Amino acid sequence: MLQPENNQQSTEFYRGSIKRLLLLITLITLFCIFLLWRLEGTRVESVRASIVNLFVPVIELALRPFQYAENTADVLVNAVQNQVSLDDLVQIRNELNQWKNYAYSLEEENAKLKKLVNFSETSDFQTISATLLADTSSPFRHSYLINVGSERGVKNGYPASDGLGLIGRITNTSRKSARLILLTDTSSRVPVRILPSGKKGLVVGNNTANPDIELLDNLNGINPGDRVLTTGEGGIFPPDLLVGTVSEGPDGTVEITLATEYNNLKMISIIKYEPESLEETDVDLLSSPPTGPVEDI
Repeated sequence: MLQPENNQQSTEFYRGSIKRLLLLITLITLFCIFLLWRLEGTRVESVRASIVNLFVPVIELALRPFQYAENTADVLVNAVQNQVSLDDLVQIRNELNQWKNYAYSLEEENAKLKKLVNFSETSDFQTISATLLADTSSPFRHSYLINVGSERGVKNGYPASDGLGLIGRITNTSRKSARLILLTDTSSRVPVRILPSGKKGLVVGNNTANPDIELLDNLNGINPGDRVLTTGEGGIFPPDLLVGTVSEGPDGTVEITLATEYNNLKMISIIKYEPESLEETDVDLLSSPPTGPVEDI
């Protein structure tokens, strides 16, 4: 009479043991993944890159339902917006005409600015389109994981743009993925010149939305709103790429308002620009940085 009860107890005991064993294996696996992602070294980076390459197709496949849902939602929103009255359509048409005229004025102004600063179009270089897969930033690093790698011709050091301005450079390139280091990262250093004054310096990432400017000869002639462009010195970035505009920090220091809003980034263009020797960097950039507030802010 006791045999069925003993069998039931044995079954529950085995089930509990298997659950505890699976839990232990899961914890050990997660701990090993945590250590692997925190360790530094060439071999560890190679292993991490292999793991990322393995999961990139899975991530893209997992994102497809969400992209489909987003597209479906856009279609529904557009369908609802199309159900407007005739008066609303007339108002929208008038507003569109105003925006068209404004766009024409901006295009004319942009053409004048390009002629003024001899801006080099990024179309002079071949580009590679990429999608941002994940934000890999931390309190000490600002970066994104992108879905293209060496098999598409991506190389370490290539600059990246969103079509408006410089956003960073490529590093940790593997076969199917790479990492985009943003201008806000503390490891970022970009030689720039400020127009119209022509002052030169470095845009230095500080892990905030507004990088600092260092190594300026002096602050005379620098005003809020001045355009900041790459110089091309050092051979890392092409010359005359827009970085942003000058602004004043909370303590009166010089900062940069970047041309790109990182919160809205989805697609980027990687510029196939081969880095040259760093020995050609202008020695003037190695002088001591000045102190003091921005003039006339």
